Amino acid sequence: MKTVHAVFENGVFRPTEEVHLPEHCVVDFEPRPVNGESDKAKALKRIHKILSRNCDTGIRDMAAQRISTTSLVFADTVSWLALQT
Repeated sequence: MKTVHAVFENGVFRPTEEVHLPEHCVVDFEPRPVNGESDKAKALKRIHKILSRNCDTGIRDMAAQRISTTSLVFADTVSWLALQT
């Protein structure tokens, strides 16, 4: 069984993640206060911060650039296959 993280609010322990147990299942647990945020919460905040950054690639239309690059790769592959036969 894995550790279940929960928040104690209004006299009730509320799990912070989905718990896979049948309804009305009786469990034993020993509450242990955790200082600060969990490692998972910290990691998610770092990931969000990184993904929120803007970057300038110098390419005005990235979608058009991708289509152009894909077409070139396809054309090179077709040419290579033609040489193999």
